[in-house]
Amino acid sequence: GGNQTIAPFTYAALICSGTGTKTITGDVDISGVLTINSGVSFDRSTYTVTLSFTGTPMVIDGTLTGNGKFIYSGTGAQNIAATSYYDLEFSGSTKNLPADTTLEILNDWLVGATTVFGNNTIVNLTGNISGAGTFTMNNGVLNIGGVWVKTGTFTPGTGTIHYNGSTQTIATLPYYNLEISNSGEKTLAATTTVSNILRLNDPATLGLSSFTLNLPSSGTPFVNTGIIEPGTSTVNYTGAAETNIAAGNYYNLNGTGGNRVLPDGEEVGIAGAFVPGGGAYVIVGSLVNFNGDDVQTIPAFTFNDVILSGLGVKEILGATEVTVNTIEIQDGPELDILDDAQLNITN
Repeated sequence: GGNQTIAPFTYAALICSGTGTKTITGDVDISGVLTINSGVSFDRSTYTVTLSFTGTPMVIDGTLTGNGKFIYSGTGAQNIAATSYYDLEFSGSTKNLPADTTLEILNDWLVGATTVFGNNTIVNLTGNISGAGTFTMNNGVLNIGGVWVKTGTFTPGTGTIHYNGSTQTIATLPYYNLEISNSGEKTLAATTTVSNILRLNDPATLGLSSFTLNLPSSGTPFVNTGIIEPGTSTVNYTGAAETNIAAGNYYNLNGTGGNRVLPDGEEVGIAGAFVPGGGAYVIVGSLVNFNGDDVQTIPAFTFNDVILSGLGVKEILGATEVTVNTIEIQDGPELDILDDAQLNITN
């Protein structure tokens, strides 16, 4: 028919066809297949639809509306329909997200089952994700606007987790690609490793707090156009091959590993310790600003341009040779060249 109400029953199969909106008036359980044909709007209102059929329990060419919940509860593997959900919950056995599609979750997602992304699957989650189920990304993308309080096993594959809400806490997960966007600060909850690429997009802020950020990939493991709030953290660039160090403010910066490249024409701020490591550095056009408020040690290194700012003492310790193209000592800090230390100024 046209606009119709659907009674709160337990159905074997349920088909919605014709035209208009079909509105459920209570919780609905469907043990077979729910079919929503083209031209039909299925209004879940504020109720729950539970799908227990193994295989493909929902075929949808129409649309979903309302603020209700869909629960995929099958004890056999289920294929999840690519559509726009409000609240979505998985329980029971494996849930397969379809490849090359986009799922919208307008509120929260409870993952209480094994969940597997298909190739190029995109999930746009406005709210929070939680649950103790096993979660495998493959090469998909999860855009998350809320918080991740999931306690189950997470396998990143070659996927991307993208925090695109406002103020968010970055969950303690093994990330492959991690992306941060939108205004507000995204803060690490613990020591975090991003095994491929970290992207910090303008105008977002990445708060590192007191934790360690590990970037083991060579090449360009950190693409930064946003703001780093370093706290008292440590950022480790540990790639074995040549690696580009991103511009921005750091507390402790560790370049131990292979050869490194400081950014040409951009500033690297260091408020704590700089550990260059044993690799060769490309320093053309670079600027390093030792900007801490406590005592800082300038290590043996050949810099391009150096600024000393902040407060406190900047020390070159005995038996240390530091070479700079130019050095600017701003109002606030002092430079101590101790014992038999040496500062070479080449400009």
